[in-house]
Amino acid sequence: MRIADIAGATFRFHNAVYVSLTEKCPIRCRHCFVESAPSREEQAEVAAFTRWIEGVAAAPGLEIVFFSGGEPFSHPLALRAGLRACRKHGVYPIVCTSGFFGRSDESTRRLLDNFPELACLWISTDVFHEEFVPLEHLRRVTLLAKERGLDVGFQIVDDDPEHSPFMQRFAAVVGHDLVPRDDIVIVPLAKQGRAEHELTPDEKAGLRVDRGAGIEVVPRKHCAWLGTPWVREDGVVSACPNLDVFKAADHPLQIGRLDDDDFATISRRVDEDLYVQTLRIFGPAGIVDRFPVEEWGWDRAAFQGKSICDLCHSLAKVPGLPDKLRAAAEASGEREKLDLLRLAIYKEDRAKVPS
Repeated sequence: MRIADIAGATFRFHNAVYVSLTEKCPIRCRHCFVESAPSREEQAEVAAFTRWIEGVAAAPGLEIVFFSGGEPFSHPLALRAGLRACRKHGVYPIVCTSGFFGRSDESTRRLLDNFPELACLWISTDVFHEEFVPLEHLRRVTLLAKERGLDVGFQIVDDDPEHSPFMQRFAAVVGHDLVPRDDIVIVPLAKQGRAEHELTPDEKAGLRVDRGAGIEVVPRKHCAWLGTPWVREDGVVSACPNLDVFKAADHPLQIGRLDDDDFATISRRVDEDLYVQTLRIFGPAGIVDRFPVEEWGWDRAAFQGKSICDLCHSLAKVPGLPDKLRAAAEASGEREKLDLLRLAIYKEDRAKVPS
């Protein structure tokens, strides 16, 4: 599968899903948005996970499973169960890793050979990962993975990829002969997790927004990230990877638990959910513009956020607001409009949704 196709699939509704196996990670990056570390002990219980992942991999329309964490290789029993389920159901498995095991040819071969169902490594690197995993190790991992016929893609956090010293080092050490530019996905530094309180002022410079605060500065755009759900180690399924969603047990973007419903049932429910789909199409600022949220209890004057995530969480905290929006959207005929816009924006043909 081409890396560009993988990236595109993550925005179409439930074509892909992220599955977190563990919060443990052998490295501790200062910008980690899930705050994983060697000391973390949270991980999926193997028997329950094996049951969950079988249902996830069998869900109609699912094409890709990203196994994530923490470091998924830190929970090998769950990872093997996940890879086997993907092979059984014809789903493409991707393992998101730091490449920490690339210290030598021997350690790299040993790990790769222990997981014969591997199809793709999705390697995360940047200046923060580089503190623990040298780029020379990542070239080794890439070479030996490709020798085995595996696909390899890179996700790199960088706010200025055309000019940054890190990207120059990546080109010199890992090399675009081995990793073409089309196999690299660049993402901005996210103001989440440890990045909020462990980075230096200079490192946080890319997070600064000098345009004030309040509803006027929040971008008017849709939220494409809500198309790809996240499954946590305890079986909670979220429509969004933001930690604030998981920390709030009653957050409306917590969309289910795999102990209560299988993934296909959760997916069908969210496909019809006017709250989630309105966020995907119009974004939280669009909700403020289109619906009487102040009448429903949202305080415009009190909102001092800057991002669509800030506004989304602010709206979610208003008791009853998601249900009021669902009812108002249904009464005003929004569903048909949303279906048309889902087709236009995400190429999602609701007439062909698997049953």
